[in-house]
Amino acid sequence: MSTNADIGYDTVFAIKVGANFVDLAEVFEVTPPEVSVDQVEVTHFKSPNRSREYIPALSDNGTASASMNYVPNSSTDQTLDTLLTSGDVAEMRITYPNGVTVTFDAFVSGYSKSIPVADRMTAEVQFKVTGDVVLAAAAA
Repeated sequence: MSTNADIGYDTVFAIKVGANFVDLAEVFEVTPPEVSVDQVEVTHFKSPNRSREYIPALSDNGTASASMNYVPNSSTDQTLDTLLTSGDVAEMRITYPNGVTVTFDAFVSGYSKSIPVADRMTAEVQFKVTGDVVLAAAAA
């Protein structure tokens, strides 16, 4: 049996700046948005077998994140700092190696940097997703 498994190499995380998507530079790990669904308890006096009952409520598309090599004052650093301080919502796109894309609107909810004495400098950015997440097949 063969597999369709792949490695993450060549994944791209991009942010729409103006009319164009701009790739975040030197990204080495991406976490796509993860959906969760709220629940509403609807238990009543006649719920079967004294069991609690629930119905699904609104979904929350959570957060997405990217870990990258940190290059102070690079265009990626400037873009993320600008989005963090402005609070602006921007369109984001993750493109997987097979061409499948995940697109969503989000704002920067955190941007942390690590500056060790004898290792590479890194940064992690957190994006709070607002609204829907769209998964699209690779362009033919």
